[in-house]
Amino acid sequence: MSSQIATASEEQVAVSKDIATNMESVNEVSLLALTGSQEIKAVTQEQAKSARQLQDLALEFKTE
Repeated sequence: MSSQIATASEEQVAVSKDIATNMESVNEVSLLALTGSQEIKAVTQEQAKSARQLQDLALEFKTE
């Protein structure tokens, strides 16, 4: 009986270590996703600014 308890305890420790490792992986991937999202946001804002500037330039050439 005590050997079964010891085995179960060892298995729980192994599973806990696996969970901790997986959580670290999830954290790393989440940080990468956050960084990517921030970069996309910056590029999108720059594109919007360029589009507004281009629109303003195009309006200067409109004739009636």
